[in-house]
Amino acid sequence: MKNNTTNRRTWLQQSGALALLISARRDRLVSPGNSRRMAAKIHAHGGVAEERTYGGVGHLTLIGAFAPGLRVLAPVMRDVTQFVWRVTRRQASHARTP
Repeated sequence: MKNNTTNRRTWLQQSGALALLISARRDRLVSPGNSRRMAAKIHAHGGVAEERTYGGVGHLTLIGAFAPGLRVLAPVMRDVTQFVWRVTRRQASHARTP
């Protein structure tokens, strides 16, 4: 089995990689800079990466904001849903083009 570094590198090198990178502005566990660096690598390999940074939440509350009762903390569910719709429409339109 490949290690995580190898898996990540392989995924990044695939043309057309798609990612929505979300982070908390003041995350104490994972630096928002990680998302910026990952987005730059994805773009460098011809992929699409969108970044969203949310204020007023931390690492755990950002994850918790997916839950119905905590969605008022950050619009992560809305942003993820919109991203999925955008990229799936884009892929569907490319699939139909001869």
